[in-house]
Amino acid sequence: MPRKSSVRQTATLGVVRLDYDYPSAPGDIDHPESHAYPVIYRVVPGLTFEMAQKGVLTEDVKQRFVEAIRFLESQGVCGITGDCGFMMYFQKLARQTTRLPVFMSSLAQLPAVTCSFAKSELIAILTASGESLKPMRPLIKDECGVDANEKRYVMVGCEDVPGFEAVALGKKVDVAKVTPGIVEKVKLVVKEYPCLRAICLECTELPPYADAIRAATGLPVYDAITCCELFVSGLQDNPFFGLNGWQQKWDGKQQDYEFGKHLSAEDRASLVNRPAVSRSAVQQVQQTCQHLLQESFDLVGTTAQECLAKAPQPTREVATLGVVQFDGDEPAAKGEIRHPGSHGYPVLYRKVPGLVPWMAREMAQKGVLPEDVKQKFLEAVKHLESQGVCGITGDCGCMNLHFQKLARQNTSLPVFMSPLAQLPAITCGFAKTELVAILTTSGKSLRPLIKDECGVDANENRYIMVNCQDVLGSSGQKGTPEMGLQLGLKVQKILRKHPNIRAICLEPVEFPPYADAIRVASGLPVYDAITSCAFFISGHKDNPRFGLQNWRVSPSEVEQKVQQ
Repeated sequence: MPRKSSVRQTATLGVVRLDYDYPSAPGDIDHPESHAYPVIYRVVPGLTFEMAQKGVLTEDVKQRFVEAIRFLESQGVCGITGDCGFMMYFQKLARQTTRLPVFMSSLAQLPAVTCSFAKSELIAILTASGESLKPMRPLIKDECGVDANEKRYVMVGCEDVPGFEAVALGKKVDVAKVTPGIVEKVKLVVKEYPCLRAICLECTELPPYADAIRAATGLPVYDAITCCELFVSGLQDNPFFGLNGWQQKWDGKQQDYEFGKHLSAEDRASLVNRPAVSRSAVQQVQQTCQHLLQESFDLVGTTAQECLAKAPQPTREVATLGVVQFDGDEPAAKGEIRHPGSHGYPVLYRKVPGLVPWMAREMAQKGVLPEDVKQKFLEAVKHLESQGVCGITGDCGCMNLHFQKLARQNTSLPVFMSPLAQLPAITCGFAKTELVAILTTSGKSLRPLIKDECGVDANENRYIMVNCQDVLGSSGQKGTPEMGLQLGLKVQKILRKHPNIRAICLEPVEFPPYADAIRVASGLPVYDAITSCAFFISGHKDNPRFGLQNWRVSPSEVEQKVQQ
């Protein structure tokens, strides 16, 4: 345990705000209660919605943007985002200013979402205006590493949804009135594209509708909030396992924020939109929006509570992870995928008889499995799907990427057999000159699979492969604090050699118990099998802080709610 003086600050998000003052709705990225961790905001005087939409900054606004990034970094935030999707135009500038991960658009998570599905499966990208996103497609490719022109991406503009056109005009949206139209729009898209497997909400004003879309479609929905959670998780203390006492506990209260806070008197005078709305007025609008949102989904003549009481069974089970297991009985340490106490949600396991570790290594070398074991593997995947899990992973590092394609061919669920499924999103958070370390026990043999299954080329100089077989193989080390110490020392040695490393990804599924120790030793975000699973599950989870309440009701009632 680190000394008291070395205790780290709570993982905090930094948000760059437009010069645009309005009472945000719960779920908006600039509403503090949308997040389960501290958030610090900094407005950029002169950076209007119109300027962001054009993607061009004047010299004085550019300087203020840089000052905003530096201010947030000075406050100890662990990642930086923006309150408008058009800020992706300024992502490169932000990266040149800070060593922190920068994810100005929710599309930063799109590469990871893409990685979990086969190339024949489709992903819908919802945006405020389909036309305004078209010129951004080359930028999406440069900044996110995915080609938005590929047929697997279905672009859906919401500008024709009554009331939502206000977003494209830089105006406030009435969430309660717009929700039914958004849901109906998405249902028509799902009907038109039966191979649709996931939905990504590009616009930062879309998260308030995520729960309603999940309830109506049964598909995973990823938005600006799930994107921020993924990046922040790399520096969060894991409450279920790992080191204790190395990070300050958050009291659950967001900083009181007024538009223009943290600005000098000179900068406040430069604001285009002067603070004019009192906090009490903002809170009143927020409460009214939440009340109207609930009303818009209540059944005729009943309250939400009465509706829930009449439901014999929930429509959507609690978001549950499915784990395909090797045939073995080695005890799992808390923090490993195989240990139920490693997760903050339900987990179902299914063992594959006959699938022993040496067979996986043979699969890696020859690309084949004995037919009887292959069939049992597929049966395990189908069994987990039949039990209502919302995503599938594996419990052994040597199995993961080798079996990912096979699993995808036999389920419509997202498949993320390896923690490296999150690697393309992590990469997206940094400049091409910044490095990502991959701790592995598989060595160079993993590189071709990473390219095929994750869409990133591990042979690029930006990826530093760190073989940890020597640490894993140390006698008596596995599952002990000593191993965490040894991995921390190994990482520190690598950082001295490669000071441009900005993040660390742990490929072995046995390594999450040591993630906290590596975070302490390196001061860098660390992503592992647990952060990967948590991210993919987040697409299916009910958001407790905003959105639709009590939406896990019977199928007929969900349909009736959507129709209203």
